[in-house]
Amino acid sequence: MHDTMAVKFSMKHWYILIKLCFLVCFLGTLAQATWVWNPETGWINTKYNPTEDAKVLYQQAQKLQQAREYAKAAELFQSIAKAFPNTPEAQKSLYEGAECHTLAENYYDAYIMYEEYRSQNPYSEKTNEILAKEYEIGCILIRGKASPTTVLGFAVLSSAPLGAEILQKIITDAPYISFADDAQLTIANYYFKEEDYFLATENYEKLVKEYPKSEWVNFAQYQIAICWTAQFKGIEYDVKCLRDAQRKLEEHDKKYPQSQYLSESQAQQQKIQDTLAQKELMVAQYYLDHDQIPGAKMYLMAIVQNFAGTPTAQKAQTLLQELNSQK
Repeated sequence: MHDTMAVKFSMKHWYILIKLCFLVCFLGTLAQATWVWNPETGWINTKYNPTEDAKVLYQQAQKLQQAREYAKAAELFQSIAKAFPNTPEAQKSLYEGAECHTLAENYYDAYIMYEEYRSQNPYSEKTNEILAKEYEIGCILIRGKASPTTVLGFAVLSSAPLGAEILQKIITDAPYISFADDAQLTIANYYFKEEDYFLATENYEKLVKEYPKSEWVNFAQYQIAICWTAQFKGIEYDVKCLRDAQRKLEEHDKKYPQSQYLSESQAQQQKIQDTLAQKELMVAQYYLDHDQIPGAKMYLMAIVQNFAGTPTAQKAQTLLQELNSQK
């Protein structure tokens, strides 16, 4: 009897042990599974039948896209690309998700998905098309036409730096694409608008150097001179930047005698000449204030001679005549 009980106990023990083993294996399977939440279907275990699940979700995303619920469609496409990376639907979802993000005006999120598609498909026939779409996104952001925008679901106050970042990456990745010079110009204009004249000059110079046949070279060279002019703080400070600007304007006029900016360039040069004359007149006035008449006359005569035709030269001429009449 004791032996029978021992046998029964042993069989019961093994039965429980086997159930525990199955439970551990099942829990291990659950732990290894990838679960994705979808508002339409609930939680989906992508390890069981990823191909079929990807197809079902892709069809749902397409329906949302057709219904013009672009934000929801983009999120679902994004989930498919993340959860089913080795399926055909994953690649299509990256592209379609980017398209939906664009239509939902989530421009930076669209850019991120386009970039992921490009990185996974470096030789895709869609590459130039995607780069063109990224260029449009960069222009929208850098010009502030989408402010505030969102980055991965979070609102940001200024989209312009993101646009500059996108356009710069396009130039780096595809320097010979047809709109690379347009992208370079847009970056330079952005920094000029932000009054960062150092970076504006740097980017205008890149345009002139890297794309010498661009239709924008004429404008870029003119803008380089304007950047130097804009850095002038006043006649109390160094005038080197004005002299550099004047030299750049002269070079521009010589190289582009039919330039549409020729009249503006000449007006700028006249303004620079008068400002330089004011700097010299300030020195002459200093000598006058300290009763150093010979020194004052020397500067006044130099102004009349070197800056003829400027309003300041006329003032210097009047002062000189007054000093000479005091003999």
